[in-house]
Amino acid sequence: MGRDAKVWKFARLLIAKHGKATLELVRQRAQNRLDRGDYRASSGWARVADIVKRVTKTGARRLPAKATEPPLEDVLAGQTTKAMMQADGVDRQQLDKIVGAAQQKLEGDK
Repeated sequence: MGRDAKVWKFARLLIAKHGKATLELVRQRAQNRLDRGDYRASSGWARVADIVKRVTKTGARRLPAKATEPPLEDVLAGQTTKAMMQADGVDRQQLDKIVGAAQQKLEGDK
């Protein structure tokens, strides 16, 4: 997990623990560190305050660093997919055969 992701996670944990008081809390911590001359810590708390403000005021969410598709097996194993397959009368074994044949064909075309 990258540094930015950790800061976002920390901010969300603080929000979960302190609720509406979180923004004031992190602002006070940033100011306290600034008053002590700890500029690095003050900057870190200011970053957390910015994220808390964005999350609590606008509902902002951090986007994943790299949007990737989940593996097909994970999608097919999901409860929603299983329910849809059942409703549509799709047999998982038949689907696995079709997917396997498609993979072989794609590998043969390379």
